[in-house]
Amino acid sequence: PRAAGRRPPPLLKYCRLSKPHVAHFQLSLDETRLEWVGKNARTKHVPISCILRVLEGRHSELFKKATSQHPAELCFSVIYAENEKKHKSGTGKPRSLDVVCTDRAQAQMWTFGVRAVAARAKGGGVGGGGGSGSGDLAT
Repeated sequence: PRAAGRRPPPLLKYCRLSKPHVAHFQLSLDETRLEWVGKNARTKHVPISCILRVLEGRHSELFKKATSQHPAELCFSVIYAENEKKHKSGTGKPRSLDVVCTDRAQAQMWTFGVRAVAARAKGGGVGGGGGSGSGDLAT
């Protein structure tokens, strides 16, 4: 999900405490973080090593509560541990990064790409798979 020399197209990011907003997502150059620039031009990130699974569709708690009804085929969620320490110890409630793409191809590219990078970081294969499976990264 990084195009050389081009800024990635904006996606719609859902938030727990505010309305959905446009954000630009990309993989960090060293492929250790999923980064985005959103509100207030602040860069935020999720460490790839903390990604637990990628869900296709509107299956996260936030999407289930949302009043806007974007088509499921445009939505995906990255479920991740809040931080590396909690991830390694198995404590803490997982969080979700909930995103809406502009078209189905873009959603498939992001879900496959994030799964592949996360699986590679965990020492597994590409593991992107297809369809609407559980999105677990274990191989």
